[in-house]
Amino acid sequence: MSVSPISAAGLSEYVLASSNSTQLKQASQSLQNSLASGDLTGAQSAFQTLQTLFQNAATASGSSLSSNSQLSTDLTAVGSALTSGDLSTAQSAFARLQSDLKTSSSPSLS
Repeated sequence: MSVSPISAAGLSEYVLASSNSTQLKQASQSLQNSLASGDLTGAQSAFQTLQTLFQNAATASGSSLSSNSQLSTDLTAVGSALTSGDLSTAQSAFARLQSDLKTSSSPSLS
């Protein structure tokens, strides 16, 4: 099975814009690398770390992950796929999460 690389650019941009957290950036990079290499155990571990850090950053910034139901849905999909051991679905869900994070990282301030 061929595993194509997944870019963490969208997630990283959102993370840097929302909290400037090196830990979040590293966790997203770790998840990206694990998914790209087909390392299910590493991806599960990185996802748990990323989810915890992301929720902490959202709380610290006064926002909530649940305030964006699409992001919450995407994050849940990644977690569910990793829990069931479905690496391909996890990769697709992570790509959707990145896309939605990139979209939400440019909020309108009108």
